[in-house]
Order: sequence, then C-alpha cells, then structure tokens
Amino acid sequence: MKKTLLIVAILLIAAVTLSTFLLYKLYMAPEEGGLKEGPITVVDCKGVKVTLQAPAKTVVSLSSGMTELIYALGCGDRIIGRDSYSVFPPDVLNKPVVAPHSYHPPLEKILELKPDLLVSNTNLVYDENETRKTLEAAGIAVYVDETSTPDRVKICIANLGVLLGVEDRAQEIISFIESYEHIVQDRVKDLKESEKPRVYLELFREWNTVAKGSVGHKLLEFVGGSNIAADLPTPYPIVSPEFVAEKNPEIIIRMKMSEDPDYPLLRQQIMNRTALMGVDAVKNGKVYIYDPELMQGVRYPAGILCWAKWIHPNLFEDIDPEAVHKELSLKFFGLELEGVYAYP
Repeated sequence: MKKTLLIVAILLIAAVTLSTFLLYKLYMAPEEGGLKEGPITVVDCKGVKVTLQAPAKTVVSLSSGMTELIYALGCGDRIIGRDSYSVFPPDVLNKPVVAPHSYHPPLEKILELKPDLLVSNTNLVYDENETRKTLEAAGIAVYVDETSTPDRVKICIANLGVLLGVEDRAQEIISFIESYEHIVQDRVKDLKESEKPRVYLELFREWNTVAKGSVGHKLLEFVGGSNIAADLPTPYPIVSPEFVAEKNPEIIIRMKMSEDPDYPLLRQQIMNRTALMGVDAVKNGKVYIYDPELMQGVRYPAGILCWAKWIHPNLFEDIDPEAVHKELSLKFFGLELEGVYAYP
C-alpha cells in the first residue's frame, strides 16, 4: 500500500512539473527569445499569403522603401543583397547590388544567394507572378508591398516585424508615425471646405498632377488642402497651364527629382512660368519644393508635417518638421540628418 502511494505521489509530482514547464514554454519562451516558434504568415498588398517557418535571417530587398524599414527595424545586418535604388541608410551601400530595380530583375544572383526572404514593390509582379513563382519554387519567400502609400505603410511595417521576428520594434515605429498623424488630424478635422486652401501639387514633370484615386490626392486631403485637380477623370493627369491659372491655386507644392536643378533654382523656374505669374501662390511666395523620400516609410511623418505647415501655417506654427526629421533619423537609423529635403 505504501509503495503504491509512493508511486502515485511521484507520478503527480512529475505531472505537475511537466505542466509547469509546458506553460512556461507556451507563455514565457516567446517573450524571452523574441522569436516565436512554428510557421509565421502575413498577407502582402497583392493578397498573397507569405509563410516562413521561422523569422528570416537573410533578406534580399528590391525596394528602397523596405530597405529603409528593415534598417529602422534594427535588421539591416540581415540584408545580403539589394537593388541599385536602395542607397539609404549609407550602410546599405556595403551590400551587393543583385538587380538594378524590381522590374524584371535578373534572378541568377538572387537564386545563388538563396535568401530566406525577398521583399519588393509591386513592379516585381508585373509578369503575372512568373518571377515570384520562380523564386518561391527555389524556396525563397516573396513579400510584395508599397511604402509610399499611407494606407499600406503601417501594414507593411507590421508585416515586416512579423517576418523578421521584431514585432515590438515594429509597433514602436507605428506608434511614432501615428502620434504625428493624430497631431495633423486633430488640427484639420473640423475645417470647413472654405477654410482649405486651393493646392496645385506637381509631380516629377511640368503640369503632371494628381486627382482622386492617387496617393497625392489622399495626402492633400489628409493635411487639409483642397486639390484643384481632384475631379479630373484619371488619377495622374497632365493638365494645361491654362487649367492651373484658371483654378488660381493658393499653394503650389512640387516634387523634386534628382535630375532637377537645386531647390532655389527649381522654385524660381516654377514662379517664372508665364501661366503662373498671376496666381495667388506665386504672388504670395507660397511655392514649395519637397524630396519624395519624405513621403515614404519611416520618414513619412516629416513629410506630412511639411505639407500641413505649408498649407496651414497658423495651425502648425509650433511644429518644426525638420526637428521631427532629425529626431526620427537619429532614433531609427542612428544618423544625424544631413542635406535638404524641403524648401523653403
């Protein structure tokens, strides 16, 4: 009888010990290690499920925006190949270029590197997913997304956080972005239509603007501007000089490309256009130039603050977009801000 009780006691102790261990593994181990065991799955912007058996240790990036995000997530050391447009932060220049861009990339180098994960913008899947299928058949997970679209950037950050096993860092970045989105929205949400200045947004060539259905239009709405081309039938129309003159914008915002002249000269060229000399924006000196890098990824808060302050200087008098840009550059990239990204 005593022997039987002893055996039962030993079995009970063993059962309790095993249960405690299993509960510890279930609830505590993922937190301590920071990496969850078992398959992880996210859905990219094309609606494709992307699955890894464990967080990616090696990555090839064919998207400059996602390259920046991977560095901001503290995982830049995992990048083993990049496209030629991925040049920020400077450390990425030490990584080999495996493709000039994401459109029809040569696959030999990528297949040779065999990363756990390849990330790209939507140009990669132009060919009905043939490139994607080739990579996936070789055992390379492919994640496709856009970092210059406000609707996607936070989703992209969250998904990369999962794929890289750094969800906490991803949430930190998302919270940073949302804090400035809330500042903008809180100050413009109650504006009447009559209180929203007329804005002409020009992209990378003369008279190329934005209408409903475009990213630029959404951003103008978000910061409390009234887009003069909102109702045109295509998202990225080419308008006539006469159209802009007739709409008489109060604010002109122009995207600066690398091949454009420097900021002051580009601004002066716009103000010297015959069709624009009589519009309110030129007469009042409200012509502004920005680097498109300000409107993507982690740097997006600095961009929307620039636009918001240009359009509503009185509402954002206390906001310094350059200071925010400096803060995020140091916080997420460990870099002191250099260069000009918005003018004047």
